[in-house]
Amino acid sequence: MRIGITLLLATFLIPTTAQAKGPSEGEHGMVVSAHPAASEAGLNVLKASGNAVDAAVATAFAIAVVEPYGSGLGGGGFAVLWKDQTPSSLDFREKAPSASHRDMFLTEGKVDPDKSRTGPFAVGVPGMVQGLWELHQKHGSIPWPDLLAPAIRLAEDGFLVNAVLSEHIQKNLERFNPPARAIFCPKGTPLPIGSRLVQADLAQTLRTLAKDGAVAFYKGEIAKRIAGSVQDAGGLLTLEDMEKYHTRWRDPVKGTYRGTRIFSMPPPSSGGIHLMQMLGILENYDLKKWGYQSANSVHLLAEVMKFAFADRSQWLGDPDFFDVPRERLLSKAHLDEIQGRIQMDSAIPSSEIEGAPTPPEGADTTHLSVIDRHGNAVSSTLTINLSFGSAMVAKGTGIVLNDEMDDFAAAPGAPNAFGLLGSEANAVAPGKRPLSSMTPTIVTQNGKVLIVAGSPGGSRIITTTLQVILHLLDFDMNVRQAVSLPRVHHQWYPKDLSIEPYGMSPDTLRILEERGHSLSMSKFMGNAQVIFVDPKTNIRYGSSDPRGVGAARGY
Repeated sequence: MRIGITLLLATFLIPTTAQAKGPSEGEHGMVVSAHPAASEAGLNVLKASGNAVDAAVATAFAIAVVEPYGSGLGGGGFAVLWKDQTPSSLDFREKAPSASHRDMFLTEGKVDPDKSRTGPFAVGVPGMVQGLWELHQKHGSIPWPDLLAPAIRLAEDGFLVNAVLSEHIQKNLERFNPPARAIFCPKGTPLPIGSRLVQADLAQTLRTLAKDGAVAFYKGEIAKRIAGSVQDAGGLLTLEDMEKYHTRWRDPVKGTYRGTRIFSMPPPSSGGIHLMQMLGILENYDLKKWGYQSANSVHLLAEVMKFAFADRSQWLGDPDFFDVPRERLLSKAHLDEIQGRIQMDSAIPSSEIEGAPTPPEGADTTHLSVIDRHGNAVSSTLTINLSFGSAMVAKGTGIVLNDEMDDFAAAPGAPNAFGLLGSEANAVAPGKRPLSSMTPTIVTQNGKVLIVAGSPGGSRIITTTLQVILHLLDFDMNVRQAVSLPRVHHQWYPKDLSIEPYGMSPDTLRILEERGHSLSMSKFMGNAQVIFVDPKTNIRYGSSDPRGVGAARGY
């Protein structure tokens, strides 16, 4: 790392808001999401005697309206639940259309990244609506139409455009198809900060879903318009693909750490397995004694991250298509082998860690965390992948369509938009779900929820969630500090250890360089939405990451 960058890093300070603002408190319930309007929607459901699932569904639909660049009806996601002291997880990840094939993003034998990120070939079969419907049908208590009402109001009456949304619109102006441009650039120019975004077509779509349920999305006029828009643009998604979509309830990945139990998302998310791998190794070290962002702590984090992401590149994919060696990856023998290769005085080169090159994945995802008065909790991460997904809106629906096909390995060894590499385990196949880094997680202690956590951020989702848990359990931070303080990230390839541009001491940076780490300054990592429950008082403390514009709302 060049000394100029070292000095620049040392001059940055933690943002004032991160230092000054404490966590929100609630005796009965808490909702934390990436937008205040969505958190309010969920909180009002809790106050109306809804449970955590009801609040999560209302929050998710609201966030689909106010954060259209990060999630929406045209996307998908995952949810981890703690209901009646029982963990479960729901996979409503998008699927590849039936006409997809492993070489569909190759042009003359070379990967065409634009084809998997913008336009009709990038679109996977959406899963969000079916997922939220399934959650409600199994665990909800408030009438379905009531949960969509806040989202309908936000779409119909509009809301004020903030700086983040305005910037995303500006960046995607050239990618938008005509229906998207008509919504987000109604006068030919991007909506400015402070203007009102009204989404009349989306409001009507939501009204239809409120009346008829998920079937209207997958078999009705909405489905025809989604499939028709993709086909008219030359893509593969068909009405039959929409009709055949289904969710899957899966057994959560389970582990322990410092006397707690941890439940996270299994494949086709890689998040849960790699979170447990890293925690399983880190538990053997005294991080608290070393201290937060000491050279030893950061060095060890970087080393365990490298090995986890190398495993990700080679062994993770859709378990319905590929036999993911889940037990082996989490076995004591495998973790002991990794730990035996870690040297505290020197960084192991990425080239000496076995793996298969993989692609990057979209950072413009969103996350919500909820806990109700009965101690039930939901951690859910939702996405359309890259900012504004495929940049396509299905005509007459207001629905922004995902570009989730980019999360497949376009070709073994070719990186995706997030720089992640992939093997045959994550190759494109009809009906297959692409690999994800989303890591919705719930931590319990003595049978009660302690932490509800997750984040957007592409490959950095896993390491963000890891560090939030470490901040709370190893470094005794309050939840506001846990989501605010600087983070680091290593994903095996690229070979750099990324560091947020504030807070780390010059001495620590120097020691890390001396141990062989290639350091790089990074923009902010993730946008964590986290709840911590005090085990003594049962008070819920929530905090939305100051890197974003979200809010924690409790009562």
